[in-house]
Amino acid sequence: MKVLYLLLFLMTAPGLFSMSKKKENLLILTQKGYGEKNMQRLQPVIIELKKLIDGIVEINRPDAIGTLNENCQFSEIKILSEKDIKITPFLQGFPGRFGDRLKSDENFIWLQGGRGFYFLDYETKQKGWCLFSEDGNDEAQNSFLVDPQEKIFLIEGKQLYPVKGYFYVLYSLKEGKVVFNSEVFRGAFNPLSSKNLLFEDYKTGRVQDVVWYITDLYQKEKKEYKLTKEMTKLQMTVWPRTRTFCPKRKMMLGGSGIEINDMFYDYVIKWDKDYDDVKLEPLIVQIPPKSYIDGAHMFSFDSNWVKTLKFLEGNYPMRFPPELLIYHVSDIYPQSLSMPIYCGYTKEGNSGAFMNHSVWGPCYVEWDPEFPKKLFVYKLNDGLKLLAEQAKSAVSP
Repeated sequence: MKVLYLLLFLMTAPGLFSMSKKKENLLILTQKGYGEKNMQRLQPVIIELKKLIDGIVEINRPDAIGTLNENCQFSEIKILSEKDIKITPFLQGFPGRFGDRLKSDENFIWLQGGRGFYFLDYETKQKGWCLFSEDGNDEAQNSFLVDPQEKIFLIEGKQLYPVKGYFYVLYSLKEGKVVFNSEVFRGAFNPLSSKNLLFEDYKTGRVQDVVWYITDLYQKEKKEYKLTKEMTKLQMTVWPRTRTFCPKRKMMLGGSGIEINDMFYDYVIKWDKDYDDVKLEPLIVQIPPKSYIDGAHMFSFDSNWVKTLKFLEGNYPMRFPPELLIYHVSDIYPQSLSMPIYCGYTKEGNSGAFMNHSVWGPCYVEWDPEFPKKLFVYKLNDGLKLLAEQAKSAVSP
C-alpha cells in the first residue's frame, strides 16, 4: 500500500510543482503592476532556468544572450522556446571567478573584478586579462570597447593619491597588454567612434561648468565642433557607463544643466559625419507625465531600441519603484523615438539584454537577482502593437 501511495505521489507531484510555479509567477506579475485597470503594460513571458546565472548582457547571436554561469564561465543562454533553454560556456574555465560588472559589445564580453578585467572574443575564443592599475588606491570607474577592429578597450579609473582625478588606460586584446596610459584629468569620456572620444571637461571641477571637446584615443589633440559647442552651451550631461550613445545612428540621449521655463529637459542629440549638422531637441511628448526618465539609457546593438527607467517626480522617499520603458528607434518618429512601451515595475540593479529571436522577433530580456532562476522576456513587436492600439483608442470618438 505504501508503494502505491508513493507511485501516486510521484505521478501527481509534477502537476503540483507546476501549479506552485504558476502561482509564484502570477504573484510576481502582480508586483510588477500587471492587472492594474488604468494601465496597459507589455507583459513578459517568464522563462525558468534550471541553473543559476550571474547577470545577462546582449551578444551578437540570434536567440541568445550572454551571462556568467554558476561555474564562473562566460556563457551563452540559447532560448529556443519558452521551455527549451540551453546554457553553454564560450570557453571552458574562463574567467574562473565572479566579478563586479559584466559588459559586452560587438563580439566581446568582459568582466570587471576589482582592478582586474577579463576579456573574451567569443567568436575567435581569444581571451585576455588586464590589471588596469597596480596602485591599490585606484578604483575602476568604467570600461568600454573603443576600436572593435583593433580590439582596443578603454578602462577609466579614479586616482585618489597623489593627485585626485581620473585617468584611463587603453588595453589591446590583440597584443595582450596596456598600450596607453593617460594623464590625470577631471571629466568623463564617451565613445563617439572607433577613433574618437567625446570628452566632458570640468573646467572648475564642478559639473555646472562643463566644456565639451572631441579628442582622439590618445589625447594628442582636442577639437571643438558645432556639436560640442552646442552641448557646452546647454551644459549637457551624458551618462557614460551604459550605451547612451548610438554611433550607427549618430545619436545620443542626455540631460541639460540649463533651466528653461523652470524645467530641466532631456534631449535627443543628433549629428552628421562632420559633427556640423547638429540637432538638439528636448524630449517632451515621449516622457510620461509627472515623471522623469533615467539618464542611464541603453541602446541595442542594432540601434533599433533603447531601454530606460521611469521615475515619478517627487517620489521621496521611494514609495513606488521605477518602471521599465522601451522605446523603438526609427526615423519614422519625431525625434526618432516612439512613445514608450511600458514594461512594469523593476529595480535599478536589474541587468537586461536585447535579443533578436528567430520566432518572436526583437525582445528585451531582464534578469532580477531576487529571482535568480527566472528570465523575463518582453516581445517588443507585441509592444508596438500595444502602442498602435493605444494610439487608435486615443483618436476614436
